[in-house]
Amino acid sequence: LRSPVFLVGPPVRRGVCATMTPRVVVVTDTTADILKTVGSMTGRYVLVGVADNDNDRSDDSGIGNAAIAYINDNGSAKLNIPARPFMVVGVQQSLPKATAALKSYAKQALTKRDPSKIEQGMAAAGMIARDSVKKRITSQEGFAPLASSTLAGRAGAGFSGTKALIRTGSLLNSITYVVKKRNG
Repeated sequence: LRSPVFLVGPPVRRGVCATMTPRVVVVTDTTADILKTVGSMTGRYVLVGVADNDNDRSDDSGIGNAAIAYINDNGSAKLNIPARPFMVVGVQQSLPKATAALKSYAKQALTKRDPSKIEQGMAAAGMIARDSVKKRITSQEGFAPLASSTLAGRAGAGFSGTKALIRTGSLLNSITYVVKKRNG
């Protein structure tokens, strides 16, 4: 990474008298920039789910969006709710695109010596994963249909939707991502 200083000039051949005007080429030492960029790549991670500040609901369910997400993602025999996996599966489905985005931004960060590209790459990966999770909810792929009792309860409460996990839109709208730094 440390580049030497070179004297550059025309070649001198034996038996030929030539004058040479040397010139000095100094190559900048970019070790510190590269190490800073590599350092910014480590110690960060992306979380996808329901953020603490978006857990509250406006309805009278008495339960937050994070708990509703967990119960529906895993199912609950006690509450007679079948598993409708959307969180983990949605993130897993996003991995090829999210990884490609991270690689692209990491390459830009190293070639341009710009650590901010890492933060942009992490945000891009978070958006890709968040959107994939939301797509799982809206597509309903692999979800058990709502029970007739659930549909009747919705109708009695003034809701006409028939999709699982979408009644008020509160859960869907609460799905987000955050980029965090590891401590230490």
